[in-house]
Amino acid sequence: MSSSFSLAFWLASQPLAQSAVALIGAGFLISLLGHYIVSQYFTVAELQPNNLVGGFKYSFIAEVYAVTVALCLVGSWEIYQSARDTVQREAATMYFLLQAAPVYSEPGQEGPRQAMELGVRNYAKAVVEKDWDNMRRGRTVGGSDPEFNLLVRAYLDVEPRTAAQQALQQNTSQWLMQVSELRINRLSSVSRTLTGLLWLLVITSTGIVFVFPWFFGSPNQITQSIMGALASVTMTSVILVAVKLAYPFAGEALVTPGTFLTLMN
Repeated sequence: MSSSFSLAFWLASQPLAQSAVALIGAGFLISLLGHYIVSQYFTVAELQPNNLVGGFKYSFIAEVYAVTVALCLVGSWEIYQSARDTVQREAATMYFLLQAAPVYSEPGQEGPRQAMELGVRNYAKAVVEKDWDNMRRGRTVGGSDPEFNLLVRAYLDVEPRTAAQQALQQNTSQWLMQVSELRINRLSSVSRTLTGLLWLLVITSTGIVFVFPWFFGSPNQITQSIMGALASVTMTSVILVAVKLAYPFAGEALVTPGTFLTLMN
């Protein structure tokens, strides 16, 4: 299970063009090579009797495989959507904190506002430059801990003086708590991918669907080989999409830190 998990993460970590060539191209060549090897050992007359019984069996296997791939795609999409929503909510909550800073700009109280604005921007910068690099490598450790602690202290250490500041203090405390929870969810989402057992099931079932048509007989072997190769392209393309969605921060990340870059600037 660990090897299938590592293979899926490796594919997700590669640029899209390279992972497509590695997965789709390999599937295409394996399909053609398999048909060629089988044709060297069995004649068309020997394989044609398999068509009747094998066709029904292949239909059943194809239905099971479709359910397996659908489960993989749905799970991968939920992982991607959850990671994207978590990042957007975290950045939005930080934006609320940034908008609250001007309330602390009363005469003689300019320091807290500057500390708050600087805390938000420094934390956003740390998320982009440190956290994203760790998440891209599959690490759940965040490098923005010092900046987050300074952000929290910038808001919690301020003594409210005006009625507006007192009314806002409770909201800022809730926003900081939300940022903390979302930050943990974002970092932990790197490890919340599909289980290695599911990847192993997908790989095994894909191999079975690949090999099964090799033992069907057709008078036109070239046409049969091409159809099998095109079917392999479809299957491997679906798996590639599932892999990329299951690791939204790896490689050419599908979830980008664009919202945090906006806060930085």
